[in-house]
Amino acid sequence: DEVLMMADVLSREKELEKDVVFLAIEAALATATRKRNREDIEVRVSINQGTGDYLAFRRWEIVDDDAELESPTSQMALSVAKTHYPVKLLVFQHIECEHPGVFRALLDEARIQWDVVELDAGEEIPALESYDALWVMGGPMDVWDEDKYPWLVPEKAAIRRWVCDLKKPYLGFCLGHQLLADALGGVCSLQAMPEIGILGVELTADGRADPLFAGIEPHIQCLQWHSVEVNTPPEGARVLASSEACSCQAMRVGDNAWGIQFHVELQESTIPDWGQVPAYSEGLDQTSGPGSLERMQAQAEPLFAKFRNVSQILFNNFLDHVPGSTN
Repeated sequence: DEVLMMADVLSREKELEKDVVFLAIEAALATATRKRNREDIEVRVSINQGTGDYLAFRRWEIVDDDAELESPTSQMALSVAKTHYPVKLLVFQHIECEHPGVFRALLDEARIQWDVVELDAGEEIPALESYDALWVMGGPMDVWDEDKYPWLVPEKAAIRRWVCDLKKPYLGFCLGHQLLADALGGVCSLQAMPEIGILGVELTADGRADPLFAGIEPHIQCLQWHSVEVNTPPEGARVLASSEACSCQAMRVGDNAWGIQFHVELQESTIPDWGQVPAYSEGLDQTSGPGSLERMQAQAEPLFAKFRNVSQILFNNFLDHVPGSTN
């Protein structure tokens, strides 16, 4: 009742939609409950009325106790342990079945708003400024297939602008890893042999020191399903992981962009679903022969808990680099 009353008054005072106000207050209270006893501390909430209104993006700005607030309503105390900025994540997908996988549940648990752009279905890239982080998923196309998939051109431009101009956090998976390299001047090429199966990668010295892989064992069991590699990383990139078949399994560019060639986000349905994609099934059969899909699923079965654990750590580590995250 108190939250509803506050949302009603604030929405009228600030001329904002009541449901947006309510969700922001609710999220802040949920964070307070998770982080510490609500009775331990009182933190005042103010609402920025400028053009970048925090509340319009479902964000809260927490101010010091001695700050002057504009209205008595704004001085109603919320018991919040730390600044809470609900994060907005933009996701580029290139085929419906290559979604964020197990990360979807983690995103929902973290109350992160995430919007998918299905580029292969003709969906347009929205204004990037509205988002706090960008994920780019995998797909059966290659980075040089611009004639066949002309939307790759604006996608690469968006990645370049996101990483180099906006300097916001980026995480690319498989094709998204390769697109990061290509967009920033690196080179991708066909491998001598496709790398497909439940395999391992090793963190490099840079990878073991990188915050994205903090808390993860140097040897990572994962799913591989690719025939293209980042042959030459962009200038200044650090290689974070490698395998015998692929020298750049993960990389960081600058302080805000990471690419990962391998997959740990898989769910029980991932391998069967990807096996229905012609380009993937053909590569699998050529590499491992008939019946390889069933064998690969059987290899993955005992590892799903480990995959999820690594995904959870990666997820938490990435959020640590997203401004406003309460991870």
